[in-house]
This record gives sequence, C-alpha cells and structure tokens, in this order.
Amino acid sequence: MKGRESWAPLGYVAYSKLCTHLGCPVGLYEQELQLLVCPCHQSMFNVNNGAVPQFGPAPRPLPQLPLYIDGQGFLRAQAGLQPARRTGASGSAGVSDVQTSHSHAAPCRAKRLREKLLERARYIVQRAMR
Repeated sequence: MKGRESWAPLGYVAYSKLCTHLGCPVGLYEQELQLLVCPCHQSMFNVNNGAVPQFGPAPRPLPQLPLYIDGQGFLRAQAGLQPARRTGASGSAGVSDVQTSHSHAAPCRAKRLREKLLERARYIVQRAMR
C-alpha cells in the first residue's frame, strides 16, 4: 500500500488481530485466497493489499504493524519509522521482538516456521468449514 512500502521486509507482514467491525479476533486464514477471516461475522481481509476488507461488514482495513530487519538479521517492530526501543527484563535496552531470527540460519528456520503456520492455518480453515 502507498506509504507502507518499507513495512513488509522480505514479504513479512503483521496486522492487528482485532476485527474493525466489532473487535472479534481475526483468527482464521484462507490460504487459497490469502485472506484473513473473522469468524464472528465473516469479514475477510486481503493480506496482500494492506488487509483491506474484501467481504463482510468490516468498515476499515486491519491496522498494520510496520516491520524491519535489524542489523543482526532479526525481524522487529518499528515505532513510526524508527525502531521501538524498550528496556528488557534484564534492564538492558533492546528492541521489541516480533518474529523469529533472520540471521545466517534463518532461511531454514523461517521456511520451517512458514510451513508450520500454513499447516496450522489449513487445519483451522478446514475445521471452520465443517
């Protein structure tokens, strides 16, 4: 989407799980159509186009979390256009983690994670369709 070009490094996106209709949890993913689905009132959001509603009563897209890959190869959340700094449990300053690492071993981990997430999404959609 315009103005969000840098928010999805390597194609990773993150959206709010709260439906913009009535706040139900958007917890289903329709893999073939690549849509996030709200099970309460069947709003469907296009993940490849800024989570814009494609069907249902939701009036607005799901809010998107801007992401970036830090210098160590980790996928992180941005605060505006700057990395969000916070103090960790150890008291040292750190950047809030959002996803798994994208370091030297990350392509294999990312692929396994993606496969597990897709498998889980297929299972959820199949159960919802029964």
